[in-house]
Amino acid sequence: MCVSDSFVAGILRFYSRQLENYVIEKARLSFLDYLACAIGGSKGLQHSAVQQLLSDEVGEGKCHVFGRNGLYPLATAALINGFCAHYLELDDGHRMGAVHIGAPVISALLAVAEVEAISGEDFLRGIITGYEATARLACAVQPGCRQRGYHATGVCGTIGAAVGIAVALRFTEKQLKTAIAAAVAGAAGVLEMQEDASELKPYNAGRAAMDAVIAAYVGKAGFKGPDDPIGGKRGFLKVMTDNPNLEYLVNFENSGYEIECTYMKLYAACRHAHPAIEAALILRDKVKIEKITSINVHTYKQATEGHSHKTIPSVSSAKMSIPFGVATAFVLGDAGINAFTESSINDEIILNLMHKISVEADEELTLLNPQKRVAIVEVVSDEDRITWRIDYPKGEPENPLDRTNVEDKFRSLTSYAGIKKSNCDLIINEMYNDNFSLERIFFLLS
Repeated sequence: MCVSDSFVAGILRFYSRQLENYVIEKARLSFLDYLACAIGGSKGLQHSAVQQLLSDEVGEGKCHVFGRNGLYPLATAALINGFCAHYLELDDGHRMGAVHIGAPVISALLAVAEVEAISGEDFLRGIITGYEATARLACAVQPGCRQRGYHATGVCGTIGAAVGIAVALRFTEKQLKTAIAAAVAGAAGVLEMQEDASELKPYNAGRAAMDAVIAAYVGKAGFKGPDDPIGGKRGFLKVMTDNPNLEYLVNFENSGYEIECTYMKLYAACRHAHPAIEAALILRDKVKIEKITSINVHTYKQATEGHSHKTIPSVSSAKMSIPFGVATAFVLGDAGINAFTESSINDEIILNLMHKISVEADEELTLLNPQKRVAIVEVVSDEDRITWRIDYPKGEPENPLDRTNVEDKFRSLTSYAGIKKSNCDLIINEMYNDNFSLERIFFLLS
């Protein structure tokens, strides 16, 4: 049996399981967290570039776009909602796969669910299976995927989101395999999109959602693809890495759920910055900023690659910078959406402190990654030298956000986007109905 057939067989066995209540609840929380990020992100994207993308398509479809009135074509809704969900750098991810999952998977599923008659149960099953497929694909190709410059959110997210749609629509085995093949053909996304003053890192997530929708409908139509789009001689694995870990793709037996292994975020920055930011938030009450002479961040090598810059040309660049995130945490005592603004990237106190910060790769901490993403922050002042170590920043599976944390995050980001508090509470209540209504959720958001 080829790799693709083994993967398809594993997915079919996986989604035919009787799902335990705890994983269904995690899927609900993941959806609520996604809504928080996408709705909050839509507020941040209220500018002319997005309006130009959407201007000719309003009223041309059946799908909602967060933060906009009217209905849009399915692919457009998936693209923009996926962009919104990743825009604030607050969306979930998977540490071992180094991949954001909710933004592409749920954006794609949500658009299809507005067009097709998908039940709440099938929608949640699609989320769970889409997360499973995305995480397994990412784990199978890392770290080679990242080393080659590919953004796993774009490449693995495309395939995983197509799988989630296929499961929600109850595709046959042949339709599922074709959808995967089409998604492999459309999978794309490069990490260069996060460099400089670029605003296009979220495009990798949005495009993954859009292309997943298209791939799923190609699968539904019944085309035949290659025999082994994943493992073939010029297939997905060959393109992504020299050393694939096939166990993730062929062995689904006696496994838990990858959605349980995802992290959720409290800080509006790249996840590689979170351990250092969290340490800084703890240490800020132990030292006076004006007394600080230097701050040394010791962390794993991957976190230093593309995240140690001190030239901050934009808010997007600030979210990628460990020195900026640490300085902001010390000065503002905050690392949420209000800490990463045009005002903060021009704040002289923050910038002066940032230039006292060094980020160094530590060999021992590098060996712990990806099982742990550790940062040790050492603050040197005129009076003292203090350190703090973070192994699992808040939101990791080992240190998870609970339901109250996620609901608080949802209320905060929806309030930021201008949604009434009473409507926020009604949406949360709707989320926990056995047959929740997407139509009602969008009505409450309008």
